[in-house]
Amino acid sequence: MIAVSGGRGIVTLIIDAAFHTLVGSAEVGDVEVMVGGQSIVQPTRLTVSADGVARLIGELPDVEGMLRRYSWHRE
Repeated sequence: MIAVSGGRGIVTLIIDAAFHTLVGSAEVGDVEVMVGGQSIVQPTRLTVSADGVARLIGELPDVEGMLRRYSWHRE
């Protein structure tokens, strides 16, 4: 799942029935993001810039590589 709102985005993969959300920064606090038409509050560290989301979309064919290259929060 990829959601972009207000210049920030969330990238979540479902692998083996578990959600893995990209850790996009070390920022603390929360940010409000629209997902599926609903406003949600997400930890800022689990968001990435809209430009970062665009870059990640190009990497999607290599999911295994993405899992190795980036940090993920398992939910």
